[in-house]
Amino acid sequence: MKQYQKYALMILDKFLLLPTSESEQRDLLELMEVRCGKSSTILCSQFIPEGWHDRLGGSALADSILDRIIPSAYTMIIDGDVSMRKRKRLIQD
Repeated sequence: MKQYQKYALMILDKFLLLPTSESEQRDLLELMEVRCGKSSTILCSQFIPEGWHDRLGGSALADSILDRIIPSAYTMIIDGDVSMRKRKRLIQD
């Protein structure tokens, strides 16, 4: 985890796309603890932040992770009917 402290910006793409194990949740908690208030982290997800608690297992561990993310977060919801793959296909056709 120490190596992740040195990066000023970390981007976690496809955040919570797959269900997380308890081990992965513990790692994420440790990572967020190390970076909290010291470095910037961008989380890109297909799920709205209100659904993250359930995606993280809905436990006290999920509470702890989100307590390190949500209070200082800026949220951008990008919504649309057409996926990027469909948009590219429409442009090419």
